[in-house]
Amino acid sequence: MVDGIRGRDFAKKAEEPAGNEPQLDPLADVADIPSQELRAAGDADKRYFLIGPKKEAKPPTEGYGLVVIMPGGDGSADILS
Repeated sequence: MVDGIRGRDFAKKAEEPAGNEPQLDPLADVADIPSQELRAAGDADKRYFLIGPKKEAKPPTEGYGLVVIMPGGDGSADILS
């Protein structure tokens, strides 16, 4: 992500394992990231997910940023997996 404040470098895509190397779980690095399913004003049609940060994470001095992801499809929780 490029936000113009914290950096201008794109995240590097992980290299794929060569040949006989075991396949790693692609979700292992985010398995401990908390998420909450919430509803705006208690309305079932205004569902959203608040994801992260880890419980032991200290807030950055410049504050947290916000990323809004609006997936297509049926809006199910499948985006979390």
